[in-house]
Amino acid sequence: MGFGMMHEKNNKTRLTTNFKNFLKAASLVFALTALTNCSDKIVEEYQPLGSPAIPEAVDKALNDSYAGTSIYYAKPGQFVEYDNNYKAELGNVILLSKTLRTYKGFVETANNYIFQLTENYWEFDRGGVIINEKHSELNLDVKKQLEAMGFSKDGTKEEDPYCLRAPSNQTKYDCVKFYNLKVYDTMELVPQKAAARANCSNIPNCVIPSRVIQFDRVTFLGETIVEKEIYKFSISKLIPSLLPDQGAPPMNHFCISKLFDGGGVNYYLTQCNVLTDIKL
Repeated sequence: MGFGMMHEKNNKTRLTTNFKNFLKAASLVFALTALTNCSDKIVEEYQPLGSPAIPEAVDKALNDSYAGTSIYYAKPGQFVEYDNNYKAELGNVILLSKTLRTYKGFVETANNYIFQLTENYWEFDRGGVIINEKHSELNLDVKKQLEAMGFSKDGTKEEDPYCLRAPSNQTKYDCVKFYNLKVYDTMELVPQKAAARANCSNIPNCVIPSRVIQFDRVTFLGETIVEKEIYKFSISKLIPSLLPDQGAPPMNHFCISKLFDGGGVNYYLTQCNVLTDIKL
């Protein structure tokens, strides 16, 4: 089962475009999609699930956290760097990949703006050795990218207001529900690389005002629990929004944790995208 929330649609009301794109992005950002954890022992540990949250509440929490942010407001020379890593409970952090994006500017066409960026990407083995790298020039037509996400805009009324109905071609589960929604504001220190530069890379007071959003995402097949994932985001409007093609918001970090059966010992595996450098 993947770490993503691909093509789920709310059959009671229409969720915002930002929310749909963000749910889609989870499956693009995270790589541990082949792992499963559907043992009876694991399912027993899911209980109790906690306080349910309607999809609209999760939608609003995420949408409010980065409302008004856009690549439209980026300035030439701004960049963000993210590490994609994973960590088994009590284990070491394993770096999977690193992505550095730098904003260059935009070109205006008859109908759109084409945003120009450079992207450097490195992929690592478990020992931290680079096994693949790409250096690209990106030209993003944001409008076309958003329209290409492929989400249905239509829905039918459901009796259960907490259920986000899965698409008809999804056979492993038929309903997604959210639990234990938490939202709070905090201040986070800038990454060490950014802090080492003059004027703290143009970040006021060397801190990033952030909103943290956390919730559990639980999939069901009928009344049976299939899987539970813990989502945690730290999102900041101060960070340039340079990942519109991935549907990702400007974030300090974005982590998903899953419980696995390790042959008698259950443990959490967490995968994160973490901001490791930034310049405004």
